This record gives sequence, C-alpha cells and structure tokens, in this order.
Amino acid sequence: MLCFGSASFSFELLPNDVQIAIKYPNDVFVKKQELEGKISGSLLETEYLGQTLSTIIVGIGININSGGSSILVQSPVISVIDILGHESNLHQITKRFIDIFSDLISNDQQIVLDQWKTALNLIGKEILLINTNKSCIVKSIRSDGLLICMHSDEEILVHLGDSIRYPLF
Repeated sequence: MLCFGSASFSFELLPNDVQIAIKYPNDVFVKKQELEGKISGSLLETEYLGQTLSTIIVGIGININSGGSSILVQSPVISVIDILGHESNLHQITKRFIDIFSDLISNDQQIVLDQWKTALNLIGKEILLINTNKSCIVKSIRSDGLLICMHSDEEILVHLGDSIRYPLF
C-alpha cells in the first residue's frame, strides 16, 4: 500500500501484493506478477503575475476502468481493471481520492516534500540521463524538486522526469 500524506490511497483499491513506485517526478507505476505499467500521473501548471504566483492548476489521471492496452502512450500502461479483473465504482474512488488529496494539501509543504522524497526512493541510486547518455548517482533532491546528481566529479541538476531512466522495481 502506498502511503503518501496522512492517508493511503493505494490505493486501498489495489491488493496488498501489488508493488507501487513513483517515477520522478510524478508518475505512479504498479507491478503485480507479470503485469507492470503506469497507472497514474499528474501535471501541474503555474501562472505568475510578475514575481507573484497567481494560479496553480493540477491535473491528475488514474487509469481505473480502461484496459491498459487501449491507451497509446510511450510507457507501458496498466489500469485498475487489469489488476482486479472487474470494473470499479468511479464515484466512490473519486470521492475517496478527493478526501485524501484535500488532507494531503492541507499539510505543511515541507512534510509533503519530505514524503515525496521518501516515496521516490532515489537518493543514492544510479540514473541514466537520456539526453547525454551519462550515468550518475542521485545525491539529493532540492526543495524545488531538482535532482542533484554526481557524474564522476561533476554535479548535474536534473529537472525533466522524462529525461531519466532507472529501475523502479
């Protein structure tokens, strides 16, 4: 079960034998036996007026009742229906998700950031930077979400989740 914030959404929806991993920065992957793929992701858009943050738009997608094979994307995709073998009640899932999300965003920002860093489980791990084909070790994660990595004696800041690869499970 994935615990993030003071609640666990894992999703109470998925069996305990399902492995869950967050791929930097915001995709959720699951694995159950031979089934593996992206089950969820989020997008954030911000708008500034000068130096002042005026708007944050958050979009969150969770594959519930659409079979993974019906969705065409770069990463392997999986859906709750693929794991459970039956459809789920979207109204109940939506209500539960909103309750958990509301609880999460009411937490102190540093607490949420620390939980995200822990859930990523990237510190000390080797990642591949796709655009340069360099391997580096993640040393830390800054408060703005950038990864601080080391390649030989060179410090590299990584900020594009799609530009890195690493084993999730």
